[in-house]
Amino acid sequence: MQTLLEHFITLNKNDWDYYDTIGDALIDNPFSGQISHIQFVEMFFRRAGKGDVLRFEEFLPNRT
Repeated sequence: MQTLLEHFITLNKNDWDYYDTIGDALIDNPFSGQISHIQFVEMFFRRAGKGDVLRFEEFLPNRT
């Protein structure tokens, strides 16, 4: 029986990459060890045109 990690690594790209058909940025499977999870999230959001969400601190009210 495969472990969850082994299963995730062998998934087809269109099973885990919702935005596969958007843009030309290729993103490695985040479970393959070729890319960090942080890099994956950043690339995934930017390719989807949602990169601003990663700058959420800019939108927080000033705290003293």
